[in-house]
Amino acid sequence: MSLPLFLGVDGGGTKTRFVLVDRDGNLLASQQGPGSYHLEIGMDGLRAVLADGLAALFGRAGIDGGAIAHAFFGIPAHGEDSVAQPLLDAMPEPLLGHRRFRCGNDMVCAWAGSLGGEDGINIVAGTGSIGYGERHGRSARAGGWGEVFGDEGSAYWIAVQGLNIFTRMSDGRLPRVCSLRTLAHRSRSVLRPNDALKAAWSGPFGRRPSLIRVKTFRPCTAIQ
Repeated sequence: MSLPLFLGVDGGGTKTRFVLVDRDGNLLASQQGPGSYHLEIGMDGLRAVLADGLAALFGRAGIDGGAIAHAFFGIPAHGEDSVAQPLLDAMPEPLLGHRRFRCGNDMVCAWAGSLGGEDGINIVAGTGSIGYGERHGRSARAGGWGEVFGDEGSAYWIAVQGLNIFTRMSDGRLPRVCSLRTLAHRSRSVLRPNDALKAAWSGPFGRRPSLIRVKTFRPCTAIQ
């Protein structure tokens, strides 16, 4: 392949997407890796995700980092921690072998990909939630504060609301119209309502409760 080639990396809490395109936007190669949220996996974890993804992508295309005319790395939580910022901005250089890249928040990837860089607003409601837009060279964002402060409308937020309803039905503050079986069949340690507390906070997802990863609740009739 000959220049110019362009690299896009769209990180996220659930997965990371690597794409290689030419100047006309034609997709030449792609690769998908695990989540790249450094607040969960650490800086070393993020570096490993990027290194593995780029190696696989370049291997498919038969190139190395030197063939990239320019790259953009959309990194979750980029720009939200002044201490981590220099580390994030410097991370791609040794992986590419040059400085023809820029790092930004992954919300920019969603906006650029959905609107082709034209004026407009993109709303993300996935693992987290955020709104970002540009108009006449000016940009603005709303949301993206994380699960503790907000992330309204995200998968995490929806599951939290479901668990909140579950607790209120369990202690009688709401009518009992959903069954504990829905949670119990996903976590065998949940035998009674209070068991959900331990199951949630002792899961394999670090600071995020394991039960909050549940995305759907099956319809049911009564708590048991």
